[in-house]
Amino acid sequence: MGKNDDKKVCMKTFIESLRCTESHYCRSDSPHRVYLPCDLNIKKLWNVYNEQAEPDQKVKQCYFRKYFNRKYNVGFGTPQTDLCSTCLQYKEKIRRCTDPKEKQSFITNHRVHTLQAKSFFAFLKQNSDEVVNISFDCQKNLPLPKLPDQQAYFSMQINFFNFGVVIGSSKSPLTKENVRCYTWTEVERPKSSNEIASAIHHTLSTYEFKATNKIIRLFCDGCGGQNKKSIFIGMLCNWFNSNAPPNIEEIQVFFPVVGHSFMPPDRVFGNIEKVVRRTAEILEPSHYVNMIKDRATVFKMGVDFQVFDWKTEIKKTLKPTTQWHFKFKPAKRFVLTKNKLGTVLVRGEALYRSDLGQAKGICRKGKRIEAVRPKTLQVGLRIKEDKIKSISNLLKTHYGDEWKSNEALDYFKNIFDSNVENNFERQVDADENEIISDEEINI
Repeated sequence: MGKNDDKKVCMKTFIESLRCTESHYCRSDSPHRVYLPCDLNIKKLWNVYNEQAEPDQKVKQCYFRKYFNRKYNVGFGTPQTDLCSTCLQYKEKIRRCTDPKEKQSFITNHRVHTLQAKSFFAFLKQNSDEVVNISFDCQKNLPLPKLPDQQAYFSMQINFFNFGVVIGSSKSPLTKENVRCYTWTEVERPKSSNEIASAIHHTLSTYEFKATNKIIRLFCDGCGGQNKKSIFIGMLCNWFNSNAPPNIEEIQVFFPVVGHSFMPPDRVFGNIEKVVRRTAEILEPSHYVNMIKDRATVFKMGVDFQVFDWKTEIKKTLKPTTQWHFKFKPAKRFVLTKNKLGTVLVRGEALYRSDLGQAKGICRKGKRIEAVRPKTLQVGLRIKEDKIKSISNLLKTHYGDEWKSNEALDYFKNIFDSNVENNFERQVDADENEIISDEEINI
């Protein structure tokens, strides 16, 4: 053993006893980086270490600093962005309150709120052969074109959508095998419940579940327009009834406490955005796709997966959420099971760890979930004229009046030409309908 080995062991024990936190509210430089409170620094830690260390285990500050920086990926002060507004309100009330009883009430409520948030992440961290964890989220819209031009900040642009799905716990490594990204642009489809439900349906239908898997846990934020909606729950019921492997006994859907919605896809998005920030010009969707391919398996809309009209079919089959046997909005957890006849039952729970609800069917009278057969939706939308004009002006400013002759900008030229053709076809159809209406009136 070296003469300093005892000191290194003592420093290791001290440093690893510190209570660190992950960066839940921003995309950190590394998925393994953790943080200590901002009022600490290496010098203060060195002083604390030397105060509690034996005389023969004390070290110089430079030696402690070198060991700390080389062996540990620890920062000071968790980045304060996207903080929970409820937490901030409680902290401010606690700080300003002068009544001891009222202050204690605020402290208690804040602690309950924090414990509820931690319960969500406790489930997300669990790793078991019986359970398959699937977390998903949408990345913030990426602009097309992305240009280092001041006018780009004031121009409308085409949105590139990236929907990330991570299979595994929050502690699982992020590899191309367990990370999926579903990509499309607003030229193809909007970002709505049909697109999200279709992507998750594709994940569930193509993932190879093991024979030991019994429970599927889905983790997502409570976005009312995409995830926390009867359309999404109805899609899960349909898949569970018709396509799920026989060994799958239960599907659970978890929604986090508002303000505490950090999940594994956010780490993937953070790595992608680092590359995007370093790239000055991005002129077509394939450029974004190539960046994502290094970190995930990419599925392109219309090529690798299709979008289905779940909305129309589910609304005809399921009861309105106001008629469900539990309150939909407060529910933090949905549990899907099957009875002896194979009928899918749904239970809603307002708490993560308490099973108080009753499992019942949610279909309308005379309707069955296995009868849902959604139609495939067409890929391709018309862009608004204002947006086309704005993008055209941006390209003229950056590349000149002859930008259409630039081969690198063929993507936008084709979109604009296609939009003109669509407008012409719509006008022809409208004129024909108007002529037919006149003839009918004359008859």
